[in-house]
Amino acid sequence: MSVINQSSFRFIKVLIRAMIDFWRDDCFTHAAAISYFALMSLFPLLIIIISVLISLLGTAEEVNRHLVPFFKTFFPQLDPSMIKELKRISGTAGLLNLINGAIFFWMAIQVFYSIEYAINMAFKTKKLRTFIYTTILSILMVVLSGILYFISTSITSVTKLLKDMKIDLGDIPYIDISINFLLIHDTLINYIIPFTLVFLSLVWIYKFLPNTKVALSNAGRGAFLTAILWEAAKHLFAWYMGNVAHYKSLYGSLTTIVVFLLWIYYSASILLYGAEVVYQLGSQKRHVTLRKPAVRR
Repeated sequence: MSVINQSSFRFIKVLIRAMIDFWRDDCFTHAAAISYFALMSLFPLLIIIISVLISLLGTAEEVNRHLVPFFKTFFPQLDPSMIKELKRISGTAGLLNLINGAIFFWMAIQVFYSIEYAINMAFKTKKLRTFIYTTILSILMVVLSGILYFISTSITSVTKLLKDMKIDLGDIPYIDISINFLLIHDTLINYIIPFTLVFLSLVWIYKFLPNTKVALSNAGRGAFLTAILWEAAKHLFAWYMGNVAHYKSLYGSLTTIVVFLLWIYYSASILLYGAEVVYQLGSQKRHVTLRKPAVRR
């Protein structure tokens, strides 16, 4: 058997074992807990984002231009009418936004606390972190998520600005080539950069959230697989909601909430399956080390 075939066979075994452990570790229940707290934090978060965008950009058209790509990337098939209603609520500002900020921050911490707990269960960690340490880590993840969102939005905005300005930098060949590349290849902005940000976030999660040592190579391989699965699930979910599911006739005005809950549940399940894969990759390496014959001196 060739080296490539052996590697493929071992990786398939890893995927199968990860699926078995995914079931044994009750990851579906953990995904449900993550989905609940994510749902509770969603609307305060959106009100805060819209309030900030309104104060920075001023016009509703500019707010829509920044929010719609965000929803298309992270929340497929979310009803656009929800954005209009949230803009109306966010216009009240003042004390309400302060309360929304407090609610979001607490619920967001609970989201990441649930993720941290579930991932440690996937890694069979015997000793969990203290509450204070976990809270600090969760706050750090909230801040990191905000930074990644800001980077993603900024890249999209700058590219749109360059297109609108129609900059002519023909006298500077290298800059001209770079900007033309960005302007012509929208795939870079719409697909590659979001995928890269998701991948880097997953590497960080799989490397640092488990309360045990995780090899960076294993975290990277698991993150890459999870990012691919998440991208595939995103397009499949959008197709399913657009062509197969008929939730509107069943849930009416609650359709947006139901769809969001389903999407977060799918995403959380994929995240936890990726954690099981990373654990199995490390476990496989330990088994290989144990089976390695002793060297005679």
